[in-house]
Amino acid sequence: MIFKRKYLVLFLLLHALFSCKQQKLITNSNQKSISYKNLKAEIFSKNQQWEQITIKGIKITIDDNSTIINLKGNIILSKDSSILISLANFMGIEITRALLNNDSIKVIDRMNKNYIVGNYNDISNKYDIPLDFIQLQSVLIANFSGFFSNEVDTKYMSDTLFSKNNGFEISVFNNNKNNIKFNISSDNFTFKQVDFINIEQNQKVLIDYIGAIEINSHQFPEIIEIEFEKGKKNLQIAIQYKNITLEKYSKLNLSIPKNYQQNTIVGYVE
Repeated sequence: MIFKRKYLVLFLLLHALFSCKQQKLITNSNQKSISYKNLKAEIFSKNQQWEQITIKGIKITIDDNSTIINLKGNIILSKDSSILISLANFMGIEITRALLNNDSIKVIDRMNKNYIVGNYNDISNKYDIPLDFIQLQSVLIANFSGFFSNEVDTKYMSDTLFSKNNGFEISVFNNNKNNIKFNISSDNFTFKQVDFINIEQNQKVLIDYIGAIEINSHQFPEIIEIEFEKGKKNLQIAIQYKNITLEKYSKLNLSIPKNYQQNTIVGYVE
């Protein structure tokens, strides 16, 4: 009788193990695979052909774990050229306007009636944040096709990628020595998540894209969640888009009022 019980227990254990394996096979049946070459082709096929994008009625929340700030904003992007940003307080009064060009930055402080002029190196040196125009443009429209360089091609060209949590993962290094991790949707090949990680400086920028707004076959994120981590410091920014329009190119300008003073405290030079 004891001998039979042992065999019964062994049978039940084997059956449970087999069932778990079957369940695992069923779970993994949703896993997708694609060659890197085809994945890159899908990404580039979604590289939006646009001249200028206007985004109005943006809701912005900034949380540094001690204070929460709610802002309203409008953004105009001229492709590979310039970005004009206007930020207002909760009453709709503009407090800041900035013009970001390929090689320069100009910011007006409406509340204190001053302005700063500088470049991306100034910001990188001052705040230890590797930054350039292409990165900003890519983050705002969730299109990072420009990061798929020959170096990335060499690393992944012969690889077959398998999806994980409904996404394909690509990891690359850029010129700023950041380790950049992309999570690309295995359903529609849009960017779901992008992480910029600088191990030397113990710094992370984690970006999540939620939802989608489709305009004339162009797909833009509905919500962008950005988290900055620098040591023990943490800053979270949530950006919610609403009204997006595609327009013809027009040059973006930012005029500085004559009575505004240049702010040199941040170390910018004209």
